[in-house]
Formats: sequence, C-alpha cells, structure tokens
Amino acid sequence: MVICSTLRYDGIRRSLIVRDSDLPSLLDERLQSVYDLLLEAVRVSGEKPFLGSHSTPKEPFSWMTFKAVYERVCDLGSGLINVCGLKGREGGNFLGIYGRNCADWIISEFACATYGLVAVPLYDTLGADATRHICNQTELTVCVCVTHDLVHKLLELNLPKLRHIILVESNEKTLQTLRDVAGDRVQIHAFGDVLV
Repeated sequence: MVICSTLRYDGIRRSLIVRDSDLPSLLDERLQSVYDLLLEAVRVSGEKPFLGSHSTPKEPFSWMTFKAVYERVCDLGSGLINVCGLKGREGGNFLGIYGRNCADWIISEFACATYGLVAVPLYDTLGADATRHICNQTELTVCVCVTHDLVHKLLELNLPKLRHIILVESNEKTLQTLRDVAGDRVQIHAFGDVLV
C-alpha cells in the first residue's frame, strides 16, 4: 500500500514530499501571474493547438494555436481600452462576460489578465436580480455577451452605468436590431469590430 498524503494535526492533508514544511508559493519565480503563464505557454507551445470550437457536436473542432489566441487576446484588450474606454491597470475596470463558456469567453478572460482588468462572470442561472446586483456593485460599463438573447436580457435590466455590449455571435441584421433596441444609452459592437 502506497501512502500519498498524511493527515496533519490541523486536519489538512499534505503530500509526503512536503510533510510539515511550508508549501511553495510559486513553482517558478518567473511565473507570477496568469499573464506570465500565458506568455510562457506561447513561448513553449506557440504553434500548437490551444482553444478548439465547433458549431455542432457532430462537427470537427477548429483549433486556434497558442500564438493566435495570444494575438486575439492582445487585440481584444487593446479594443477594450481604445474603443470602450476601459482604463486597465490605471483604473482596475471590470469587464462583464455573460454566457456559456466558449473560445471568446476564454479570450475575454485572458484579455482581463493581460490588461489589468477584472473579469466579472455572469450566467443566466443567476437570475435577473442577481445579475443586476452584480452589475450595479461593480459599476459595469462594458460586457461581452455570447448570444443576442443575453444582450436583450442585459438591456432589460436598465443598468445605469452600462455603456458598451460586445456580441460574440453576431451578424449585421442582429446587430442593427439590438442597436435599435438599445438606442443611445448603450453601444452594441460585434466582437470582431472591437479587436484593434
């Protein structure tokens, strides 16, 4: 029988490798943040597949490499600052990310880590009251929405600080319909149009 952990006096299980010593806070001193990890992954695995997506379960995955993901992350982060007015490291702004997990959800999260923004994940299961509360508490001005249905739900909340919604799955007709509904209070952008 191999014992791989011990139960300490405080009830915490520890690997036998460290027993009672302090756990390392970093495995590599060069990697201090999510951004550092992303850069290292691009350096080590640049042209290897990283994020895959498909439209239907029977469809084969289409893959983006680490390098392509990093470029998209930088383009989105730049757009969030230059198109949507977020301040990044200067102001610690929040970016809402509303919808199911997908490649552009992950890219949005990495853009936050890269540009000093705080990701605010929003999910339909939270309900309207919780979503409104989170958006108001964070004074959310920009939100990435995966689908047009979620844009409608966000607009129905009449959030006082919301100024920009970035739609991942969009076409010109959908964008125009949403822009008509939003009027002057919120600008609706296609995800690709924010990439600078």
